[in-house]
Amino acid sequence: MIIEKFRRDNGLAYAPDEVIVGTGGKQIIFNALMSTLEPGDEVIVPAPYWVSYPDITLLAEGRPVVVTCQSEDGFKLRPEALDQAITLKTRWLVLNAPNNPSGATYTRSSISSRATSSRISDSIQRKPCTIRSKPCATRMSPDHAL
Repeated sequence: MIIEKFRRDNGLAYAPDEVIVGTGGKQIIFNALMSTLEPGDEVIVPAPYWVSYPDITLLAEGRPVVVTCQSEDGFKLRPEALDQAITLKTRWLVLNAPNNPSGATYTRSSISSRATSSRISDSIQRKPCTIRSKPCATRMSPDHAL
């Protein structure tokens, strides 16, 4: 049913083992961090952020790495700031878009510029770093915001 909805409404194809259902984004993030973090693994959390993300990371024995996003940048994570935050212990980047509480959104090209950072590419080769987008992003125009 869910797979069919995404195929019909969004033109997206998923296999059953690629779909997870939860009561909300926070529960899904909690489950993902609890099941993937090892003690001391780092989770990059751009600020402003939803208040739970650092605490979920701490509960999973990880270390939140808060990266402040500036108002003059529309509260968006700058690629340079992301590069500086990534270490060999980086496991996750929680990228909440549209951001709650700031409302910041990212264009597809701005996400690509962050994702193709050499530090992210190196980090992914050493240890996976996951970018998670909110389920509501599938309702947005792919050319405008993610």
